Amino acid sequence: PKAAFNINDSAQCLLGNIFSLSDSSKTIFKSTNANWYFGDGDTSIIKNPLHSYLRSDTFIITLVSTNFKGCKDTAVREIITHPMPNADFTIDNAKQCEIHNLFGFTNTSTISSGSLIYNWYFGDNDSSTLLHSSHSYDTFGAYKVSLISTSLEGCFDTVDKTVVVNATPLANFSINKIEQCFSGNSFIFRDMSSKPSGGFSRKWDFGDNTVSYASYVVKAYTSPGTYNVKLFVLSGNGCTDSIIK
Repeated sequence: PKAAFNINDSAQCLLGNIFSLSDSSKTIFKSTNANWYFGDGDTSIIKNPLHSYLRSDTFIITLVSTNFKGCKDTAVREIITHPMPNADFTIDNAKQCEIHNLFGFTNTSTISSGSLIYNWYFGDNDSSTLLHSSHSYDTFGAYKVSLISTSLEGCFDTVDKTVVVNATPLANFSINKIEQCFSGNSFIFRDMSSKPSGGFSRKWDFGDNTVSYASYVVKAYTSPGTYNVKLFVLSGNGCTDSIIK
């Protein structure tokens, strides 16, 4: 006999690898029997077997074709299972406030051999191909950050993590009249701060060593002068804003 066989793909990624082998041996005496040796200790006598490997390596597949007279021939071919990346990354601070947020992502992906290329997707239609990356978001919400690590042979792994951008309150207030006579002065301060979701607390500093935590304050100053009134607002997630008038 003349032993020969075909393989669907002689180089595959380890994850999901499956080699489809078809015996194409020739003989003038009826058919041949097939004895397969897959190079990893497994064997088969199926005419057209399927085989998967549990580790990345180079393997030698051997087919021994035997006709009914006991005459034999051997065909040998090499196949490769490429190593898989292990995609992973860390986040410096996964929960930040809307104002001035900046998330830092450190790539910790690994592979047993070879090099990797990277694709970051930040969940807001923005992306990057850097090794490590950073990103800021324009609006509050939860975002899924995905990293795809791909070997030069096209084997890839993906990891997803979530970052949270907490809504930040916007500080503002109104004053009934910013300039008044000392005699009988009565300043009315009304908290006009806003926040897209959730509540917030406040603190007034009236510039004369007095404070208040109310949303509506009527204030009389005991000395003439110019005062800086500061309103500080704080959300339940620790996001802050302030304004001075």
